[in-house]
Amino acid sequence: MLNCYEIEVDDLNIPVEHELEYDTENIGKRLKEIIKFQAVNGGEIAMVEHKELLDEWFPDAGCHIFISHSHKDKGLAIAIANKIHKKYGVKSFIDSEFWGYVDKAIYEINSEFSRSLGDENYLDYEKCMRVASNFYLILSNALTDGIFHSDSFWFINSGNAFDAVNKASEGTYSPWLYTELNYTKTVALSPHPKRPVMILESAGLESMGNDGWIIKSASRNFSVRFTPEKSHLTKVSSESLKDVLYDEEAFAQGNDEQIFKNLDLIYSKFA
Repeated sequence: MLNCYEIEVDDLNIPVEHELEYDTENIGKRLKEIIKFQAVNGGEIAMVEHKELLDEWFPDAGCHIFISHSHKDKGLAIAIANKIHKKYGVKSFIDSEFWGYVDKAIYEINSEFSRSLGDENYLDYEKCMRVASNFYLILSNALTDGIFHSDSFWFINSGNAFDAVNKASEGTYSPWLYTELNYTKTVALSPHPKRPVMILESAGLESMGNDGWIIKSASRNFSVRFTPEKSHLTKVSSESLKDVLYDEEAFAQGNDEQIFKNLDLIYSKFA
């Protein structure tokens, strides 16, 4: 990741979209195929290999931009990603696409493997928590890996992501937004693995060798408010983003050299 942006979209006024127009390796596929069964003490348990799960869900789809956003802005994030891909040939990683896969996986595994021994109409709390904690940990690692291997990080700020208890304290109820924003403050700058050396040099760089989930009980709702760090993000206005999305001279080509030249063109408009 070379650059981090906070992009204001309050007056962008583009229609939302619900599906990406490019291939991201069908990340939600074959969940059941990676669940293996192993005999233990005369019974059978379900096993999932961590590496195999990551390889299935989070393959290297060649994305160049990591887009972080509020759950309410998913359709807007997809619309922006589609326009950038059509105009510049650049692929974006939409983080909410992956939250949904993990929630679905937790539900399916618990429904099948976390039934209470005393009454199969109920789920065993400890088993369910174990499944959820492991899958959320995998998601957290995968999202930070996605940020690290992207060329830039874009936080879409429409005003839906945060609330403020006072002027100095913005907070979010999404642990994913908090994790992604704080990670981008500490991660070492590194180019996309496919960025050609000549494009690194032309950019003035030296060549070098990612709604939150809420736990509910029968009597009350429980949520955690996080305070993320955003001071390291370069702020980008809606007007600058419009210049990128509607640039009549931009063109998309499939080769890496042109794609990274296009990325640097986008960054120059954000400067």
